[in-house]
Amino acid sequence: MSSYDGTMDWRIEGHRGLELVGLINGSQAAKVTTLSLGYWTFSFDGYDGEGRVRVGAGCDYNPLQLVESMYAHVVGGTAHPVGRVETDKDDYDVEFKTEWE
Repeated sequence: MSSYDGTMDWRIEGHRGLELVGLINGSQAAKVTTLSLGYWTFSFDGYDGEGRVRVGAGCDYNPLQLVESMYAHVVGGTAHPVGRVETDKDDYDVEFKTEWE
């Protein structure tokens, strides 16, 4: 994992292209199965267990980026997933929020 920069190269595989394989330096590191409606199941090579990420309407994130962040967190032992975003209360636009209420 020493050369892992926080991203994977993704390849479509499996029957009907319903699996995605995450590669790091050309070697498989993660596998995502997209069979379930509303959820993708993922696992990491060399580790027991699997996880799920929700996909579909109302999900305002990249599910593959979440899998990459979890990989960095689980395999690399990072304190926080890669790409964590910090916000400050002063960043919120109160006037904009009240215009939409």
